Amino acid sequence: MFLLLLALVAQPGYDTATKPDTATSEVIYYGGRRVTFLARSEEVILLDSAWVRYRDMTVHCDSIHYDIRSRTLSAFGDVDFRTSTEQIAGKLLRYNVDTRRGMMRAARTQVENGFFTAQEVWLVREKVINARYGSFTTCDLPHPHYSFFGPRVKLLMDDIVVTQPVILRFGNTPVLAAPFWFVPAAAKRKSGLMAFKTGYSNDMGYYAQNISYYWVINDYSDFTGVLDLMTRRGIQLRGEGVYIVLPFARGSLQGAYISENWRENGGRVRYSLNTAHSAQLTPVTELNINAELLSDTGYVPEYGEDRLDWLKQEVSSYASLSHRFRDIGRATARIEQHKFFVRHYEYWHLPGVSM
Repeated sequence: MFLLLLALVAQPGYDTATKPDTATSEVIYYGGRRVTFLARSEEVILLDSAWVRYRDMTVHCDSIHYDIRSRTLSAFGDVDFRTSTEQIAGKLLRYNVDTRRGMMRAARTQVENGFFTAQEVWLVREKVINARYGSFTTCDLPHPHYSFFGPRVKLLMDDIVVTQPVILRFGNTPVLAAPFWFVPAAAKRKSGLMAFKTGYSNDMGYYAQNISYYWVINDYSDFTGVLDLMTRRGIQLRGEGVYIVLPFARGSLQGAYISENWRENGGRVRYSLNTAHSAQLTPVTELNINAELLSDTGYVPEYGEDRLDWLKQEVSSYASLSHRFRDIGRATARIEQHKFFVRHYEYWHLPGVSM
C-alpha cells in the first residue's frame, strides 16, 4: 500500500494567527492501494481501501477524490466517517475539511441506546446533523420491527433527536402519527419522550408498552410517567419519581393503576404504590419511612408473556426514627404494619423503642 503525506501551505491572505495549531493541523494524511496525484489541477484520486485523516476526522471507503484547492473530498462506496464526537456509515460523502460541513447519503449511526438511519444527512456543524427521511429505532435487526419515521429530523449528538412530524411504523406500515417527537439521545440526564416497544402476546394482545416521558425536574430529582396500551388488558398508568439530596435525604415514589377490560378480565381495578424516604435530620438523627400498598398478589405492573411471577405473600410498611446518644448508644422508635394476603389478615406493631 502506498502511503502519502500532503502538507498544505497557507495561501496568501490566510490568517494564521487565528489558527494556533496550524503547524500540526494543516497536514492531511491519505492513502490507498492505488494513488493518482494530478499536479496541474491539484487533485488526488485514491482507489481501493482509500482513507483520509485530518485533525480528529478520518474517512475510510472504496475510493476518494480530494480537491486540494477547495479543500473538499468526495468518498464513494461503503463510507465510514468518524470524528471525536460522531461515527456515521453511508454510501456517499461530500465533505469540506475546513468548514467541517458535508452531506452523506444512506447514512446510519448509533444514538445512545438506539439506531438512526436517513436517506440523506447534512453535517451542519460539530455535533449537529439535519436529516431527510430519517428513522429512529431501538431494534438492532437489519430490518427493524418498528421505527419512528420523520421527513425532517434534527439530531443533536449526545443531546436529543427532534423530528417533525413523526410516524410510528411496524415494518414499513404506518400506524400512528404525531405533529412532533423528541427523544433524549444523551448519556447525561435529559428530559424528553422515550422510545417504546410494540408487539403481541397472549396475555396483553396487541400492545404498545413504555410510552413514557422522562422529566428532569432539577439536579436532585426526576420523574418518569409511563403509559401502556393493551388490547386485552386495557390502559395502564405508571409513574416513578426519585430524589437524591445527599447527605440530607433521598427517596422514591412508584405507582401503577389499571382498570382492566371488562370483557377479558371482569373489569378489575388494580393498583400498586411504593414509597421510600430516608432523611438525615441532624448529624445524629435519622428518619426512615417505607410504605407499600397493593391491590392483589397477582398484580405485576409490567405485564409479560409466558412469565411466571411469584405471588407476593405480604406487604409491609414502617417508619422509624433513630437517634445516637454519646456514650450510651442508639435509640430507635419504630412502628410497623403488615398485611398477609394468603391468610387474609393484617396487624400492627405498636410504637416501640429499642436501645
